[in-house]
Amino acid sequence: MMNYYNYPIPAHIPYAGVLNALKRKDPPIIKNHVLCIGCSESYVKRIPKNLTCGHVLCEKCCERIKVDAMIACPTCQARTLVNSNNVDDLPTNFPLKNIALHIDSEDQKKKKFVKCTEHGKSCKIFCQTCMKLICTMCAILSHTSHENETVDQAAETRRVTLRKQLEVAKISLTEIVTDITTTRSLIRRASTKKCNTEKEIKSSLDKLRFFIDQKESEILGIANSQISATLTQLNRKNILLKEMFNKSQNSIQNIEETISNKENSSDILLNSENYVEQLKEIKAIETECMDGTQNLATIKEIDSQNPPVLFFKGFEDDIEIQQLINTAINKVISKTLLQKDHSQIKASKTHGPKVASGLKTYQFKGLSFVTVIPSNWLDKDDGEVKSDILVVTDTFAHKVILLEKETGALHLVIEDHLGKNLKSPRGVCAVYSSVAPHVKILVCCVNSLQLYDTKQGKFLSEFTYQNNSGPHAVDIIPHTRHFVVTNIENNSVIIHKGFSGGDDEKDWGQILKVFGKENFINFDSPTGLAINSKGNLIITSYNGARVYILDNYKNDFKVLKTFGGPGQGDGKFDGPFGVAVDCCDNILVTNSSTQNIQIFNENGTWLQTLGKGKNEGGELLHPLGIFVDHMNDILVVDQNNYINIF
Repeated sequence: MMNYYNYPIPAHIPYAGVLNALKRKDPPIIKNHVLCIGCSESYVKRIPKNLTCGHVLCEKCCERIKVDAMIACPTCQARTLVNSNNVDDLPTNFPLKNIALHIDSEDQKKKKFVKCTEHGKSCKIFCQTCMKLICTMCAILSHTSHENETVDQAAETRRVTLRKQLEVAKISLTEIVTDITTTRSLIRRASTKKCNTEKEIKSSLDKLRFFIDQKESEILGIANSQISATLTQLNRKNILLKEMFNKSQNSIQNIEETISNKENSSDILLNSENYVEQLKEIKAIETECMDGTQNLATIKEIDSQNPPVLFFKGFEDDIEIQQLINTAINKVISKTLLQKDHSQIKASKTHGPKVASGLKTYQFKGLSFVTVIPSNWLDKDDGEVKSDILVVTDTFAHKVILLEKETGALHLVIEDHLGKNLKSPRGVCAVYSSVAPHVKILVCCVNSLQLYDTKQGKFLSEFTYQNNSGPHAVDIIPHTRHFVVTNIENNSVIIHKGFSGGDDEKDWGQILKVFGKENFINFDSPTGLAINSKGNLIITSYNGARVYILDNYKNDFKVLKTFGGPGQGDGKFDGPFGVAVDCCDNILVTNSSTQNIQIFNENGTWLQTLGKGKNEGGELLHPLGIFVDHMNDILVVDQNNYINIF
């Protein structure tokens, strides 16, 4: 088929169909036919060249596949001779070029261009310099020296950039989907944990209620039986006293009548001894009445006595929940169930100076501090542990010893481990975390704090002081994971960053605060440290012979009170070393030089003194470290290498 340009239309393009499509303004039908079959580029940008076989290629493809002045058609493999070996000599298919331009023109008309506010023309140019759309008049008048390009070219550049960003966004979206999946999994786990925790709390509280109800019945039974027996005895005595009273009253009336009658003198002389015996019986009745008064006092005493000491068990499944429950129990119940009459204290157990377990034995050489690990803390690491574990530091032997509280059996000896020398260990405290190993101990050594596990005595990590420093006592601050250390070299108290509670306990020890002389506080060898239920710090000053009470962590440890002073009497000190608080926040201070323990209330008022060199059941020879455990038992170590439990 020939057209008015006198060039053949390629066989693969139906010319009539093209014209009809153009008339119908339906160019998408023929858009694929105005693309080069070799490179798929539009003939708007390329020049279509006719081959002798009737097919069309762009000039770029003709040049690319030309070999020795011959072009092999990609469609039919027919060969076309290129005169002078110049592709430009091949005839150009102008109808196809015009059709491509026409389609492109129609597409351009359909595009919506922004109108130029200055000239009212379509903005078909984008100025890269000013980063704005402009019209042709703007390009000629005010943007001639700028870098301009068509809107399509600029948009294509933006499309490439957006495609790259889109790929990045898709990757991010994938990660977000992964995070969503993980979060959902964590939500399910947290929900399960919440349900399990609620069940455990309810179970623990049910056990507590059952235990209290059981003990209530037991205590009431004991008290009622005692009081009932006393009441029975008193009722019997009351009947007897009434009978004796009536008899005595009759005797007194008879004697009075006899004495008042002056006519029976001979009768008085004959029966005077009998009258004296009757009066003696009345005196005996008076004595019986005194015994009855004492019995009533006994009832009052029974009525005012505290219930027997109760031991709470069955809350070991979740240590943190158990600790919260125990805290509540201690605040509400311990003051009545666990408090002790210190005047009646006797050493119930004494361990040392040698302890053993099987074939292993250990001889204490120089004990200084003691603390306690509750048995339910160790359950998750070592299975069921029947006894609490005592932890004592043997300063002279450079070791830390763990032994059972009840039997004194040797549990573990922690010593030099992989070159980490436990040099002169002193203060020690137990640390609990939610992951294994659950229980660790923090030990004050010369110029460092060292952390060990309690299962194998493995060294975990340490914090080393930069200057010459002497950490002496250590304790954990309640409701935080931070801990406090007394320093006898610098006469200061140091607050350290606490433990994360995770498996890798390395990010700890950072010094958060130091107070002492800088705050005009002269601790003067602070050897002992304890923290009461309010979070107040109790610190003993060995050389200053005083005890300091500092406010809690939230109130920046301000000094609230000091008490004591040098002396030998009650309320005075001569070398106060260790300090502890009991369940009622009473303060117990070991007075090493006077060989006793002095007890004060939470405000520092002296209550009583224990020891005086020797206490029945256990000696107090230069008592040093002291600790009161969760059962309100008092544990004291002294220089004769014994551990006394009161």
